[in-house]
Amino acid sequence: MLKNDIINDVVTEMQQVLNSEQIERLKLTLIVKMHNYDVVESVFLPAVEVKDNNWLLKRFTIDMMALGRADSTIKQYVLSVRNLLNDVNKSYDQLSGQDITDYLAIMQYQKRISNNYKGTLLRYFFSFFKWAYKKRHIQEDIMRDVDYIRVERKRKDRLSDMEIEDVREACKDLREKAIVDLLFSTGMRIGELVRLNIKDIDFASGTVSIYGEKTREYRIGFLDVKAKKSLMKYLEERNDDDPALFVTKRRPFKRLARAGMELVVKQIGARAGAHLITTVHVFRKTFASVLYLKTKDIVFVSRLMGHSTTDITIQYYLCEDIEDMRIKHNRAA
Repeated sequence: MLKNDIINDVVTEMQQVLNSEQIERLKLTLIVKMHNYDVVESVFLPAVEVKDNNWLLKRFTIDMMALGRADSTIKQYVLSVRNLLNDVNKSYDQLSGQDITDYLAIMQYQKRISNNYKGTLLRYFFSFFKWAYKKRHIQEDIMRDVDYIRVERKRKDRLSDMEIEDVREACKDLREKAIVDLLFSTGMRIGELVRLNIKDIDFASGTVSIYGEKTREYRIGFLDVKAKKSLMKYLEERNDDDPALFVTKRRPFKRLARAGMELVVKQIGARAGAHLITTVHVFRKTFASVLYLKTKDIVFVSRLMGHSTTDITIQYYLCEDIEDMRIKHNRAA
């Protein structure tokens, strides 16, 4: 057994008791501490390590956690690859590019999956099998035989200025108002929102400390006047001692979970007649687009969004704004 295999085995055993940050720290510590040591296996009986599909998926999970990938993202990748391997009924080292091509075609024909979802699955498979090839778990780069799928770019929509005010007016209590104003002011992800504690809010400086769901790093968000006042009123109303910023409305008070937060936001959107609010993410697109229209500074917007590059901000979050286009057209005329 190689030194890296031992490290991965230890990390695998600790997955149930450590979070992703601790897993990353453990793996890094083991790599550093064992750097100058050679590993020699003492064999008394024939040792057999079963390197099956589950084994490889565990290895992939550990490496992705060490890279700081979000837990939800890793689960999507693993589930998609597991379904592929189960349906094709082959071991990972026996799979071919043609198997993947056939699987996607059958999924589209039998289950009527969209071309965009087919492209998403292909992206998952590319990441997984490129990783497996790089780590020498498979002998060939099977993805080179799989054709790229052209997907239709989804229209990027944001809430209009009128819809923003409609959403604010549709809030029926101080908690809902605080949630909405905080989202409009910071554009944070839902995972970042539900993770917030009261101590993360600094009213003196008008800032909020956001732990990046994908970057695993802290960034600063800024509270506008509406968000600051809404949060103050909401916290003044609270009569519990839970450290979470947003908690359930009934005793025993506890942190509002992701599903609960999504439900609250959808209910607000329904009351406001804002059909775009199917998830919290539309607030993020709205924040990015509105801020860019005001500042014209894509680097600034990208930093507040917590993106690694401005390309991500431009491609996925800046929505075409009719009013902005009209102004530019009038200037050119």
